Formats: sequence, structure tokens, C-alpha cells
Amino acid sequence: RVHFALAVKALGWVGFGISEAGGMLGADMALYKTSNPSNLVDAYVIEGRSMPLTDDCQDWTLEGATSENGWLIVEMSRLLDTNDGQDR
Repeated sequence: RVHFALAVKALGWVGFGISEAGGMLGADMALYKTSNPSNLVDAYVIEGRSMPLTDDCQDWTLEGATSENGWLIVEMSRLLDTNDGQDR
């Protein structure tokens, strides 16, 4: 498994993605919203700079999240190779 921790100056939500080319196109994304704090949504992008679509296979695991003093800290993990056709 690979583990990630994000610490961002943000309120409400944060998104993080992994892609072959380093851009949004084809990225496997994890989206976290403070309005649904126990849920981490696995999504993907099929066209550049478009709204991510929910992935059929939810590969990301939410390890923990905190929001205080304007900072949002989210810890997540997933397998490096998910064998998911929507992940690249």
C-alpha cells in the first residue's frame, strides 16, 4: 500500500490525484469533503480539466482526517496497483 497525507489551508474539501503524465487527464483521484467526514470518494478524469467522475471501484481508504484553524489534514492509502481499469 502507498500512504499519503495532505495538509492544506482549506475549508470544505480537498482533492488529490495520481496520473501517468502529471496532469488531470487520466488521473485517479481521491476527493474528501468535510460535509461527509467519514467518506473518501475515488474518482477519475477522462478529459482534461473536467469534473471528476465517481470510479466504479473505490480503491482509496480514508485513514484519518482533521479540520481546525483553517487547515484540513487528510490521510489516505491505496494499493499501488489496483487492477482497476479506470485507474492508470
